[in-house]
Amino acid sequence: MLFVLTAAAPAGANPGVEIESRFQSQVRPFLQQHCFNCHGNGKDKGDLTLDRFTSLPAVQDEEKIWRSLADMVRHGAM
Repeated sequence: MLFVLTAAAPAGANPGVEIESRFQSQVRPFLQQHCFNCHGNGKDKGDLTLDRFTSLPAVQDEEKIWRSLADMVRHGAM
């Protein structure tokens, strides 16, 4: 599943708030359902813990990890 968190916001809307809302309503539940069994809730398979990313700014602060993660998913390693 691919998440697109950059989209045109309606006139007068705050794009940062809209994107954070989508992170909380779409991305975070996806991570909980598909990733936390190995990479969350006290588990850190491959030294990767994803449950510490509780907001979009937390993800943005660790861009290198997320690029690596995307590559692993793309190549079927996860």
